Amino acid sequence: MKNRSASWHFYKLYIGSHHDGMDFLITQGLTQALAYAPDSPWFFLRYIDEKGLHLRVRFLLQEKDSQRLETAIYAALHDALNSLPLRPANLWTPLVSFRGNTPFPTHELPVHCERAEYEPETDVYGGETGIGIAEALFHQSSDIARAILLAEAGGGMTRKEFALPLMLAMLETFIPVARRSAFLESFSTFWLAGSADIGMIKNSFTDRAWELIDENSVLLSPQIRQDAQSAELVDRWQSALDQTRRNYERHCERYSDGLAKNLAFQFMHLMNNRLGLSTLDEAWLAVLLSKSLESGVIHASS
Repeated sequence: MKNRSASWHFYKLYIGSHHDGMDFLITQGLTQALAYAPDSPWFFLRYIDEKGLHLRVRFLLQEKDSQRLETAIYAALHDALNSLPLRPANLWTPLVSFRGNTPFPTHELPVHCERAEYEPETDVYGGETGIGIAEALFHQSSDIARAILLAEAGGGMTRKEFALPLMLAMLETFIPVARRSAFLESFSTFWLAGSADIGMIKNSFTDRAWELIDENSVLLSPQIRQDAQSAELVDRWQSALDQTRRNYERHCERYSDGLAKNLAFQFMHLMNNRLGLSTLDEAWLAVLLSKSLESGVIHASS
């Protein structure tokens, strides 16, 4: 599944104190860089390390064009960072927040772009064949997430409305019906494990989920299917997931129930990350989806 005549080029775009600039960087800042290589696979990830909040972007460039395109892309990414002070206000607010929670590091380096060496997590995704399959989904996931953010910025459906349908599609593709609630509970617990208040938070999420269910709240917006653009994005995601599963089943010798579970975990988290959902948001959505499936409010396919 790997393309031997192409290689990944990896960049880290540090945004300094422009904490609300990540969506702008993804929707507007990447436009020119993507235009230089419109047919090249690419993907992105939001990340925090000791240098601060940044966007990690990879482009798969053909060797014959790589030097020319890499130079142009690198310059375009610098221009994108320079445009951060001119960005419009970002009105996005997290789904969940707790007093005293500080998601950003206290010390950050100034705005800058770094080249880096891409080290694929080969073992996580099923070996050399598996990582090639996964990278194809990373590209689809990034493209769909960016389209959702662009639609939201233009006054369309919000990422909050897409979150549960996208998570549900992942669940239905990789996790058997009988194991879905347990998977979601484990997923939620994992993202809360770093908090000393994990028990309190988990109970709070569970209570709130049952309140919404008892109130007959609409958890899956019908507008997702009624709006043509939104429905097309959800269908693209489902199609990409189906193709990914088929490719693993046909081509990856390591594919098993255990790997499928890990893939669901990784792919679900990466899509949520690309949409700008925090790990706290992810934990909440997993609890809400779990209880909704248990109660029958949301019906998953087999």
